[in-house]
Amino acid sequence: MIGVAVSALALGLGGARIEDVRLVRVGSQLGVQLRVSSPPARVIVHRGGSMARVSLEGAALGALFAGAERFEWLRAGATWYLPSGWPALEAVRIQASAGEVSLYFRLPPETSIEVRQEGRAVTLVFREPPASDLPTLVASVAAPRPPPGRPPPSPPPTALPLPREPLTDRPSPAQPIVGADGERQEPPPPKLTAELGTALLRTLRVPAPDHATTASDEETPGASSADLYRKLFPFAPPEPSEVTAVEGATGAGPPEPRTLTLGFLTLRPALRLSYVTGETTLESAQPVKASYFQIQPSLDLTTSFWEGRLGFGYEPYIRGFSSYDILEQTTHRAAARLDLPVGTRFRFKATDAFTSGVLETQEVDPGYEYFFGLSRFRRNTLAVSGSFEVAPRLTIEAGGAFNAVRFDRPGAFFPYDSRSAFLGVGFELAPRLKTSLDYVYDRVPPPDGRPVAESTAHSVQVALSGEITPFLDGHLTLGYRDQTSPRAPESGRRFRGPTTSGSLTRAFGAASSLTLAVSRATPVSNFENNAFYVSTHVDATLLLTLPLALSLESGVGHRWNGYRTDAFELGRPRNDKVLGWRVGLRRAFGPGTSFAIGYRRDRRRSNLDPFDSDTNSLVLQLDLNVFGTAGYR
Repeated sequence: MIGVAVSALALGLGGARIEDVRLVRVGSQLGVQLRVSSPPARVIVHRGGSMARVSLEGAALGALFAGAERFEWLRAGATWYLPSGWPALEAVRIQASAGEVSLYFRLPPETSIEVRQEGRAVTLVFREPPASDLPTLVASVAAPRPPPGRPPPSPPPTALPLPREPLTDRPSPAQPIVGADGERQEPPPPKLTAELGTALLRTLRVPAPDHATTASDEETPGASSADLYRKLFPFAPPEPSEVTAVEGATGAGPPEPRTLTLGFLTLRPALRLSYVTGETTLESAQPVKASYFQIQPSLDLTTSFWEGRLGFGYEPYIRGFSSYDILEQTTHRAAARLDLPVGTRFRFKATDAFTSGVLETQEVDPGYEYFFGLSRFRRNTLAVSGSFEVAPRLTIEAGGAFNAVRFDRPGAFFPYDSRSAFLGVGFELAPRLKTSLDYVYDRVPPPDGRPVAESTAHSVQVALSGEITPFLDGHLTLGYRDQTSPRAPESGRRFRGPTTSGSLTRAFGAASSLTLAVSRATPVSNFENNAFYVSTHVDATLLLTLPLALSLESGVGHRWNGYRTDAFELGRPRNDKVLGWRVGLRRAFGPGTSFAIGYRRDRRRSNLDPFDSDTNSLVLQLDLNVFGTAGYR
């Protein structure tokens, strides 16, 4: 949804569009100049050690950036462009988000940033203090005019035009450039744009297609190596709705495919090949050795729709070369989404996601009770929501969702429907930080064949989402739930207690991060006379960039599932504990192409012996740049 919002802004919702980015000289100082269609609403500078972020509010990337939303320039790829004596600018990252474009810099802590706004140009000047001055970590937020009596400001930045030919190779030595005053000048650095994509600029993270699953997936574009496991074996990490930060586009995540713009259409194709082997559960809780080969093409299409954006996505998982027929069944994922502003204060959103498969058990049961006795299922989720701005930074929000799960044949779980609605208020604490207070109503009608699972719930929730600090992002929802299951035994008829979901991600540098995630919910249950069970989960994921274009993801998670009614064999309630750890290593071979190897092991222990299980999986994975393979750039 972030990418949809940014595209909508760029295509007609107003605000500044960044048309061009280039390196410039401001006197003897290095600068980065942004050419904009109109002045941004506000420019804010954040500093934290060697990392700096400059945010242009009310801005979006222009047409020159070809629909992409994230780019990075690395000094190592173009050191020879920078004249000697210039500040040690290590890296520049450009990131577009909803209503904002941010530039991230890696600079020495003593280098300050001065912002100048002159007409349709925003210039960021990097200043190093004299040797006698103490290092400063304070950067000016605007370009103040000097008071009377002060020396005049530095001369205006000298624009350095883009060379006529792309800089695909290191240029041969050229004759020195001599200025009008007879002094030798350094060769001009190149213009920093999305078109170069070679020695000076390389695409870092072109957003991957929104996964054709649920609406919550759209809030977390990109994919990490958690996908190495989640959709390969039933025993897998939590879905993105529970561990969204694991889906962040950093660390071991594969480089996403490039985009292709055809008029008003934006296409994002992707292709992934995987080989999986290990021990997993299929018909019973006892693991069996299994392996298969998987081809995973995907295509995401977005286009403008009135003043908003309309998108479609499709992603099949084609499997073969397995000794088990159930592992050779194809999974289909499809989704449609609409983000539509109506007037200046109202915004309407709608999503419809469809999944048909066997191995994706958490689509059916997010708490992980369903992990064997697999049967092919179909799940469809329709969600709509609207927000109305009643005052600056204050909105009233409402929406609803309908979820339907069906099976082709009876198995270890049951078909059911669920409905939900919410009403609340949202408040913008900061440009990229929002809080909300909601009332939520949930209803599970009596399922055919298992009426005991009927339930009605009322919840009050407080949510915080966005950029909490310049290097800490996340979303966290805390709630209190009152749930009644009238057909269940007395001991399992009522739940009153706290619920939570969310994650926090702390960035370390440009592409390394630590993510902590937590969830507590009450999914429907198919175990004996239980209408529901309480599932609590915590997870930690560490993403690290390594030399030689390598990246590493490691993580550990623990889940507790507690039941309310006495089990027939025990005379007391059932309790399960699931401990899992994972590690993945990825090597990139250019934009959109990479190879990865990952391993995961899970250990389930229950006070009912038949549910004890140990599974593991080894995954080899190849992601291909579709455009590069086809000859497009």
